[in-house]
Amino acid sequence: MLVKTLSVVKIILVVFVCIFFAGCSNKILIVKPIDVSRAGQSANAQFTVDQTGGYRIALLFVWSKNISEREAQGKLWGGGLYREAGVPIPIGLRVLKNGKLFFEEQITTEGVNSGQAFEYEGDHKSTQVRDIKYLTLAPGEYSVEIVTLDEIEALKGTESYVEFSYYDPKI
Repeated sequence: MLVKTLSVVKIILVVFVCIFFAGCSNKILIVKPIDVSRAGQSANAQFTVDQTGGYRIALLFVWSKNISEREAQGKLWGGGLYREAGVPIPIGLRVLKNGKLFFEEQITTEGVNSGQAFEYEGDHKSTQVRDIKYLTLAPGEYSVEIVTLDEIEALKGTESYVEFSYYDPKI
């Protein structure tokens, strides 16, 4: 009887794990380079949302490998102990759902609120994250575009990316 119960428990665990991973399998994570120091730079992403959820559009600023440059970078990006604003970056954000305008706004981003690492074209990047917008998206086909609106000389040479991602933090 114990062996039969263990077999049933194993089957239930396997089914649970499959369901868990199936629920996580279609999460969006798209990262594209963008030069935040130049006006008119854009990054686009197209993706399908299968179930309603939270999504984040964010700028990622790459830390220099040179330790002595990091303090200056932190001041430009903002954040830190006193949540400094850093250099503001005006962004145009446009979202289409099933080919129709869903959201359009000009947003001025400031500060960073977290860090993350990722790999881009085989290179490991350690970054600070500056949120642009969080959106709740229902099922559909989406096209998202961000465009930099101003020249920002202070950020010239900053390696930066834009991230379009599923975002559902568990607190």
